[in-house]
Amino acid sequence: MAKQKSTKAVTNLATRAGAPARLAKQQSYSIDLIMGARLARLLGISAVTFWRWRQMEGFPAGLRIRNHVYFSQADVQGWLRQQQRVTVKGDRYA
Repeated sequence: MAKQKSTKAVTNLATRAGAPARLAKQQSYSIDLIMGARLARLLGISAVTFWRWRQMEGFPAGLRIRNHVYFSQADVQGWLRQQQRVTVKGDRYA
């Protein structure tokens, strides 16, 4: 789980992520960003596999902040669910 950030930090991240300024200033606006290396560890995949996934069409775009790439947890979860549906649907033995 991502740590709760201060309101100022969330506003700065939201503005960098391209959110409209009026949304970034609202208290209820939250971002579910996770660093790429941590995401790979949580998924139990190697850095090379994660790099390959990032090259696939449809994988959620990362957001570069300083020297790190962050991903939206919700977008990645949606992509993983879509991959599972494709695999099950395309499996002739299922």
